Amino acid sequence: MFILALQLQDYTFGFAGINFLWEELNGFPRGVNLLIGPIIYFYLKSQSKPNFRFHTKDLIHLLPHLFFTCIGLIVFFQGASAVQQFQSNPYNPYFGYFNTLVRWASYLFYFSRCFQIYNTYQVWVLKVYSDPSSIDLKWFKLFIQIMLFGMVFKEVMMVLDHFLYLSFYQDWWWNLALVLIVILTGIRAYAQPAILLAFDEELEERKINVEDPIAGQNQSLQLKALYNHIVEKMEGDKMYLQARLSLKQLSDQMNISQLEISNAIQQSPFDNFNDFINSFRVEEFKKRVADTRYGNFTLLAIGLESGFNSKATFNRVFAKREGMSPKEYLASQNAKNEME
Repeated sequence: MFILALQLQDYTFGFAGINFLWEELNGFPRGVNLLIGPIIYFYLKSQSKPNFRFHTKDLIHLLPHLFFTCIGLIVFFQGASAVQQFQSNPYNPYFGYFNTLVRWASYLFYFSRCFQIYNTYQVWVLKVYSDPSSIDLKWFKLFIQIMLFGMVFKEVMMVLDHFLYLSFYQDWWWNLALVLIVILTGIRAYAQPAILLAFDEELEERKINVEDPIAGQNQSLQLKALYNHIVEKMEGDKMYLQARLSLKQLSDQMNISQLEISNAIQQSPFDNFNDFINSFRVEEFKKRVADTRYGNFTLLAIGLESGFNSKATFNRVFAKREGMSPKEYLASQNAKNEME
C-alpha cells in the first residue's frame, strides 16, 4: 500500500499545487517502479510461508532499484546545474529507454514468479489438505492479477504519452486506476481471513530416488506396505470423517513423517492426499445412502456426515469419482433395487 501511495505522489501534490518535488527537489530520484515486483513477490512468499524471513541474500532483488537511485543521487547532490545538464544531455533519453527495459524485465520476471508460487501452492494444498475449499486461496491470484493490470495499464499510458505528447491534465488515467486498485486491494486484503499455513517447499520438491533398481524396488515395497497401513488406519479410525483433516494431523496420529505418507499415497492409484481422503468419503456416502437409518436424511446431510465440508465440494468430488451426481447415483440405485 505504501509503494502504491508513492506511485501517486506526483499527481497528488501536482494537482494540489505543491511543486516542491519539481522545484527544490528537481532531479531527486523518487521512482519506485523497480521495487514493485520484488515487494509483491516477497509479500506472496510471506503469505504462503508464515515462517518466511527476509535474509541478507534477498537484498540482491533491490539492486536494480539501488543502481538507478544511486545515479540519481550522485547527479542531484552535485547541484541544480548538474541536474539540468544531465536532463538536457542528448544521451539522456537512451538512459530512460534502458530504465524502461529494466522495468519491463522486472515486471516479467517477478509476476511470472508470483504466478509460479500460486500454482505450486495450489498443487501443494491438495497434497496436505483433504478439503482445500475451506482455505480461500483466490485472494493470492486476484492480488497478482490486480497488480499486473495496474502496472500494464500504467505502461500503456506512458507509451501513449510518449507518442501523443499528453499534458499533465491528460495522462492522469493510470493514476485513477491506481487509486481504484488501492481501494480494492485495501478492502479485499483486510477482508481476507488469516490463513495460517506453512508451505513446505521441500515436501513439494523432494522426489523418491529410484535410480538404483534394487533400492527403488525395495523402497516401492516399503511404500506399498506403508500405504496399506494408512488404509487400515483410515478404515479403522474413520479419520476421513474429519472435514478439515490435514496431512500433518494424520502424520501426528500415525507418528510417521508427512513426506513418507505423501510418497506412499503418490505410489497409490490416487494423485494426492486430497483424492485419497475423498475416496473414503465417497464410499462412506454410498454406504450410508443405502442404510435405511438415513432414509430421512437429505443427500447433502449424508454427504456432510460422510466428511465433506460443503455442498459444492461434495457434488464436485462425487461426480469426478462416480461420473454422475449424488442425485443420479441415488436414482440409479433405486432403479437397480426395484429390478431386483
